Amino acid sequence: MKDRKVQFIGNHANLYWKTHDTIPCESLVFKPSTTLENVGGNLCLNQTALYPVGTYERGCLREQIESLTSVADRCILVGDPSELLVEASIDVGLSRKNLDAVFFVYPVGMAALDIRKEIAEMVWSLKKNEVPTFLIRFPERVFGANEPNLSMFVEALSDPQNIQDIEYLCGLDQSIL
Repeated sequence: MKDRKVQFIGNHANLYWKTHDTIPCESLVFKPSTTLENVGGNLCLNQTALYPVGTYERGCLREQIESLTSVADRCILVGDPSELLVEASIDVGLSRKNLDAVFFVYPVGMAALDIRKEIAEMVWSLKKNEVPTFLIRFPERVFGANEPNLSMFVEALSDPQNIQDIEYLCGLDQSIL
């Protein structure tokens, strides 16, 4: 568990993020520019630090995420797969090989219907790289009853069949299942 942190990526996942003294949790959201030109915006880390991003595109987001995060840190990523920031964060984690697991918060709204192909490609990429991947179908129940903590996520990794409201998608060794 040393140097492992839980990262809540994107606006939807950050509805459930809370600061913790005992476990490392991070929050990362994109705040669009307030200018009329609507050029770029900022990545907001832990709701305080702002880091400028040229545009809300996968490549720009990925570059800024790479500069913000440590290569040595192992991470469990929590996010809505319909958000581009989550996709860019997964790209960074896969390239660094430091993703311990991905927990998708069930996507809401029409945006999820529009990007089914992209979500399928993300899941396939996680499966190919053997990253345990889960779907939190009812995040308000999961996070309403529990404060996000590493033991909740590690429990899902060790016994994926026995966690209420968290569904296993792919990436674990079949002997565990």
